[in-house]
Amino acid sequence: MPDLERMSLLWYQLPAQSRTARAQEPSNEWGVAEYLLWRIEFNQRHLIWALSNDPKNPAPAPEPLMNPAKLAEAHANRDLALDARGEIDEILGMGVDHG
Repeated sequence: MPDLERMSLLWYQLPAQSRTARAQEPSNEWGVAEYLLWRIEFNQRHLIWALSNDPKNPAPAPEPLMNPAKLAEAHANRDLALDARGEIDEILGMGVDHG
């Protein structure tokens, strides 16, 4: 059996809360209970916002808190932006000592 096939079989056997599974898939950081609490918290904030919305001075709608998957995505986007910034600075000659 090829190594890749064996690795995929082992991957599917891992518990979702194992360190390896959490490292590969950030959404595994939270269990079902945490995701349910996350949704309940957001729904409560949204309900409070909807009931207390003033038509003359509307408040912005609440945004859900970042879950582990969204947080990992935000960190990856930040790292890509920082890499691109360094590349752009290099192209424009910014931050480079010419003297």
